[in-house]
Amino acid sequence: MKTKRSILFDNIHSKNKQNNLKFNMIKVNKEIKKLKNLNQKVKKCIVCNSTRINFFTYKYLHNLDRCEKCGHIFTNPYPSEEQINYYYNSSMKKFENDFFKETFNARTNIFIPRAKLIKNLLKNEGSLLDIGAGIGIFLNAFDKIKSKIKISACDINSEAVAVINSKFPKVNTFNCDFLDLDETKKYDCISLWDTFEHLLNPKQFINKITKILKRNGYLILSTPNTLSFEWAMAKDD
Repeated sequence: MKTKRSILFDNIHSKNKQNNLKFNMIKVNKEIKKLKNLNQKVKKCIVCNSTRINFFTYKYLHNLDRCEKCGHIFTNPYPSEEQINYYYNSSMKKFENDFFKETFNARTNIFIPRAKLIKNLLKNEGSLLDIGAGIGIFLNAFDKIKSKIKISACDINSEAVAVINSKFPKVNTFNCDFLDLDETKKYDCISLWDTFEHLLNPKQFINKITKILKRNGYLILSTPNTLSFEWAMAKDD
């Protein structure tokens, strides 16, 4: 009987990444703090409009608050668009791309079950848009399962999109904010892997999704779970 190979923490978070992540995050966030941000601290949850907002934690020079009604955790105040764009094209993002390259194959194993799910849902045809695609690890999972689905990828980091263009020339790429995408093109499936929690305006994002997702299409996403065993073990790292 064939046994499944375990996906170990050290296989997808290299020692180099573990040792240098905190240093790089603090360095870049110090630079981000110098950029103008006119956003005020929010008093209502942008997801459910609850006013039950409490302090959650302090991480990498930012206060994180939590909505006690729906559980939404967010930077308060929200970063400005300039700060977001700076981060996603900063030395920290390059560092992140580098450790994703180091663990590319190990991380692909995480996404193969997700790719198979979408392949079955779409009956191995149609179109998929992956938002926040990074350097294309999820796209590589589709290559592994011999998918015929037409794939597009969107990411605001120019280096990541360049890697996708090199590795996956058949993938249609967009190096821009998802909100700036053409609304005339529609997709059978849209995926976001640990991306939704980075959005400045989730409601505006969902409105955009409804315009480019085909009727009876699929929106599939994942977000961090602060009630999970992984969070309990790694929350102080």
